[in-house]
Amino acid sequence: MTPILFILGPSGVGKSHVSKQLEKSGFLYVHIDTDSPTRSFAANGFPGEWDDDFLNVTIAHLVAVLRAPLEGAGTVVSFPTVDVFTPEMLDQASELGATPIVLWGTKEHCIKAAEERIRKKGVPFDRGRYERLND
Repeated sequence: MTPILFILGPSGVGKSHVSKQLEKSGFLYVHIDTDSPTRSFAANGFPGEWDDDFLNVTIAHLVAVLRAPLEGAGTVVSFPTVDVFTPEMLDQASELGATPIVLWGTKEHCIKAAEERIRKKGVPFDRGRYERLND
């Protein structure tokens, strides 16, 4: 079965970096980002209500849509920090052939990486916001 990988973890841990490396090796890269209308669930062809509340996500539908266009190495999906999978969602994803991968780093390392990324965009870093979203 062609792999579907779900990349999860706090902001700044390296989800996008790992996903881009997998993309270079032939994976289809689906980047879900709640801060970007062009990277939302709706922008990627999924129901818009999934952007409003992650608990509305139907894992079976998500995996079925991801599996349909597969050609090549597989698909990697990077999820934003605020999309928190329940244990049941992770179990169902695994049962359907998707592999959840959690990247983890120290809090300070992740904050430093997120701060550098945001400052490169010319935007001031809001540590309080970071901590609320990644708590």
